[in-house]
Amino acid sequence: MEILVRVVNQKLKIRTDMRHIVSGTKQFVRFIFDIPDQFAALAPHAQFVQGENIYDVELSSNDWGCYLPWELNTGVCTLSLYGIDGDIIGTTDCVDLQIIKSAIIPDAETIAEV
Repeated sequence: MEILVRVVNQKLKIRTDMRHIVSGTKQFVRFIFDIPDQFAALAPHAQFVQGENIYDVELSSNDWGCYLPWELNTGVCTLSLYGIDGDIIGTTDCVDLQIIKSAIIPDAETIAEV
């Protein structure tokens, strides 16, 4: 699943129609950033913050994308973008992401095959 994020100056805009993200996914929810050349030159990173937990994820130079950290729990998480090159630092504002609880029951027994 891809979530498209456009960077306009220092503002993030989520372009994918989404209301929330379901918890419990790993290497599944991918953010793809449409970034201007100024950020591309700064080795951009996405920063996910939830409570005291901060996850900095370097964007892939192939598609300027990264996966949602699987360690995030239900609740609100903020997403922002930054890049650093020597004394130059570029930052954006943040957007809130709502993460809801998965309905999957871990360690459930299989009772029928499909």
